Amino acid sequence: LTSIPFSTITSYSTACNALKPALLLRRTGSRHSTPNTTLVARTSCSTGARGSCNSSTTQNQSRPSPTTTVAMRALNSSTNTEFTTTTPMMMFPSYIARVTDSIRQRSTTTTTNDLTTPLPPHRKDDDGDKDPKYNVIMGNEAGDADSIISALGYAYVKSLAAHANPQTMDPAPSTNSNNDWHTPIPIVSILREDMPLRRDVVNLLTMAGINIEQDLLYLDDAVVQSTLLGGGVPTTSNADADATNHTIITLVDHNKLRSNLWHLEGTVAEIMDHHTDEGFHTTTTTPNREIAFSDRTALVGSTCTLVTERLTRFYDTETTPDPPTTGTTTRPVDPSLGLALLGVILLDTVNMCDDAGKGTPRDDAAIRFLMRCTDWKRLLEDDEPCRVTVATASSDGAERESLSSLDSVRKSIFGIGVDNGGRSKDGNTDIVPDRTMLYNHLRDSRSDESFWREMSARDALRIDYKRFETSKLIKQEGGIKSTTNGAFGLSSVLLPVSSILAKHDFGTTAVRYMKETDVDFLGLLSFVMVSNARGGDSAVVPSTSPRREMLLIGRTVEVADMVRYLLEDPSASFLEIAVEEEGAGSLLSLDDGWDYKWLAQGNPKGSRKQVAPIIGDFFT
Repeated sequence: LTSIPFSTITSYSTACNALKPALLLRRTGSRHSTPNTTLVARTSCSTGARGSCNSSTTQNQSRPSPTTTVAMRALNSSTNTEFTTTTPMMMFPSYIARVTDSIRQRSTTTTTNDLTTPLPPHRKDDDGDKDPKYNVIMGNEAGDADSIISALGYAYVKSLAAHANPQTMDPAPSTNSNNDWHTPIPIVSILREDMPLRRDVVNLLTMAGINIEQDLLYLDDAVVQSTLLGGGVPTTSNADADATNHTIITLVDHNKLRSNLWHLEGTVAEIMDHHTDEGFHTTTTTPNREIAFSDRTALVGSTCTLVTERLTRFYDTETTPDPPTTGTTTRPVDPSLGLALLGVILLDTVNMCDDAGKGTPRDDAAIRFLMRCTDWKRLLEDDEPCRVTVATASSDGAERESLSSLDSVRKSIFGIGVDNGGRSKDGNTDIVPDRTMLYNHLRDSRSDESFWREMSARDALRIDYKRFETSKLIKQEGGIKSTTNGAFGLSSVLLPVSSILAKHDFGTTAVRYMKETDVDFLGLLSFVMVSNARGGDSAVVPSTSPRREMLLIGRTVEVADMVRYLLEDPSASFLEIAVEEEGAGSLLSLDDGWDYKWLAQGNPKGSRKQVAPIIGDFFT
């Protein structure tokens, strides 16, 4: 695939059609197999740029073109392929799958001489050294849609940039004498077993053609721990330099490396985030430190907006925030990448809802760019056997989980009057997704109330959880010293607090989870969309509006002090906190010395991005 320069093909469209059969190819048997195993069709759901869902071989294929034959030989070659600036990029799902395969193959290889399939795009060092150098890209520990998709998307965008000028996108410090290409490796920053809980991410990646079981690397995968994050604590300066040369880390959607990976702190070379700057990894500076947050306000609603802004640099467009690079292009954005980025931005900005107040002009510009520049019709070329989870109403009005064909979901997003070739009934090929339909599908996947009600108390606490370390400033001779002073956790939940309190054995589970995660204080941040109606008696217009609540759990004295702080301190006034009246009796049973408080938050625009710094200031 990667040996065919664009100069031999008349157009990008022709290239896609010529390479389509080759893009379907994938090694059969174990994904740890050697590069010379038999090649079969990737899957029936993988036409063009999409990845696998159900394994099947393609039969009765037409005779491949000479261009495709060359691509097939390249895939099965037993010699290393040198990537050049004329190398065409793989499509987004194929690239992610190829990176995962290559890492797994390297982990089972005893010598570098056995590495016959280089990571894309991989170039041998000038001195002939073939030791792999990795740029691990990872999101925050909550592992929400933004963290996962921004890591995957940014890895692809960085590799795309490498074809034009590899050196400009390598975040390795300029002081590094061996400052050559580090292959971008995205990892999903949660445990593999936790992925099914993130139904919005699963559905979005499925629609984009990425198989969550086969095509992704997870934090707890053995190959990730041993090959990518298993460097250990350097004991000498030489060891530290070696670690920096061979593995560097890019943090997306957060700006402080989690505590259990702190031994790799010296390898953090790039940050892309939209949360408050916690002040760590200060050797990482502009342009490799982009934290879009100022004055307690996020400057973008999603890290995927920042990834999209990097993507726009390849396009001569009015939405580009920075001057385009010299190598601008008119080729369309990969549809799988466009769908993934667009879906997350819509989720994070609540479809640019003014009442939610999470979207910014930069988010709007990113949405308009993706809508306009993505080759959407390629997502509608074939019927898909894959299935996605959707929420449907049963006869009794209750929400029920069901499965729908991926093709039918896509067509509902792209309009009813669309055929499999991506053409509307009137022959118009300018197909674009319905933003509201896409947002509603992903939102319903994530916030389906029946799904949350059936979830265990422990899963509700950990599905979107972040841990924050706190510090105390102490006056002493010679100045002020900062020392660690415990930690607190914040869980975002998509149920009313009353429903959370009603979960079986919730109080005991919450205290146990606090001990498990080693925090002294826990906050649950509830966000739901509530129905209301506007209009006169003759014309009632249904609508929804956001509502936020808090549940604070901790030691009795600390909870009381925290409530007083949130009610009275000027820095917390914009949250508009009020104490909820529970009526007679307590809704939550806790051990002696522990207490909880249920709070209403009048301002729905105060998300965890704003709440976390306020609670952190209380402990400081």
